[in-house]
Amino acid sequence: MALIKSALELALEKTKDIQGDKTSLLARSYKEEGMKLFHQLSENADLDIEKRLQEFSEEQLTSVREGLFTVVMNRIQLPSSELATADLLPIERALSALMPKKKEIKGIKSQLEEFYTRYLEDRDQLHQAIMEQYAPILRQKEQQLGAQTGQRVRLTPEQDPEFQGFVKKNVERLDSQYNDGINALKEQLEQMFSSL
Repeated sequence: MALIKSALELALEKTKDIQGDKTSLLARSYKEEGMKLFHQLSENADLDIEKRLQEFSEEQLTSVREGLFTVVMNRIQLPSSELATADLLPIERALSALMPKKKEIKGIKSQLEEFYTRYLEDRDQLHQAIMEQYAPILRQKEQQLGAQTGQRVRLTPEQDPEFQGFVKKNVERLDSQYNDGINALKEQLEQMFSSL
């Protein structure tokens, strides 16, 4: 009669030859340290990031720098509000510490601020233009519904699925254009970082 094994026994049998790679575990640990450094930098404007990076050995520093760079790259994205600019100073300081010999990094905060502001303005203008363009259509729908129900009907743009689809399509187009700029900047930063 066949012996029935538990899931744990099967898992243990399959993994008995697998050894933990101490080097990759340490590298991951130091990468996480780099990620934490960005958060510390965000919370403490007085943090001397260069000094903190010097606390790591050359072997550890590679992974720490990778972790810090990963967080910076994740933070560079289209803003949802003006509050996104709060991340720009830590981004610039982190990049300056990671790539001190790259002069292009020095103005990145002001460039991103301008980019973010322009995007938010364009998004607001787009929304306003859509509202103005769609207002007559919305009024016509109100009249049609009023005629059908015999009551006065008041619709808001948010209640109309056609309006929502129209807004979504146009905002996606705008986001796509601005994401191209973000992606180009990220590619440039990745090239600069990998050339160190």
